[in-house]
Amino acid sequence: MQKNQSRILIALLGAIVLLLATIVVVFLTKGNQTAKVEPSKVTESENRQPEEKNYPVATTVQTIDSVRVSDPIKFSAIESFFQQYSGANRDGLVEELTMLYTDPSYYVNRSYSRSQLRKVIINFFDRTRTIDHSFSNLVAYELSNGTVSVYVSEYQETSENQSGRIARIKVYKNFHLIPTNSGYKCEAQYILSHQQVK
Repeated sequence: MQKNQSRILIALLGAIVLLLATIVVVFLTKGNQTAKVEPSKVTESENRQPEEKNYPVATTVQTIDSVRVSDPIKFSAIESFFQQYSGANRDGLVEELTMLYTDPSYYVNRSYSRSQLRKVIINFFDRTRTIDHSFSNLVAYELSNGTVSVYVSEYQETSENQSGRIARIKVYKNFHLIPTNSGYKCEAQYILSHQQVK
C-alpha cells in the first residue's frame, strides 16, 4: 500500500508542477504582450531639424518629401521663370536677371547678397555677349516646405567681347525656386555637370 501511496503522491506532485509551469508560462506570455516598449531616448542633436536656409549639396535623387510637379498652372509658372531667365540673359538685362534671385541666394558655390550677385552678372556681361540661351528637359519636384527643386539642361552660346571667340556650353543644373507674389525666384542654383559643345 505504501508503494501505491508513493506513486499517487509522485503523480500528484508532477501534476502540480505541470500546472504551476503552465500558469507561469501563461502569465509571462500575457505580461510580454501588454508591456510597453519605451522608445530610445533621442538626444537634442539627433532631434534637431535642419534650417531652411542651409543649402545642401544638390543631387539628382529626390527625397521622399518631394512630389513631381504635375499641376499645369504651377508647371507653367516654373517654365515662365526659365523663359524670363533666358530672355534676360540673351538681352544682357542685368536688373531683370538679378531680380529673379532671392536676397540672399546661393549661386554655384557660395551665397551672395543681391548687390554682390548684381556685380557678378555685370562682370559677366562686361566680358561676354550672349548669342543664344535656352533651357530644356525641365523636371520639377515640389518639396514639403513649398520650395520647388528643378533639374534642367541649360544651353548658352557666348562671344567674348575682346577676342570675339565663340563658346558653346551645355550645363545640367539644379535650381531651388520659391514662390512669391511675382512668380518664382531662385533661392539656390547648383551645377551638376557641364560640357563644351562644338
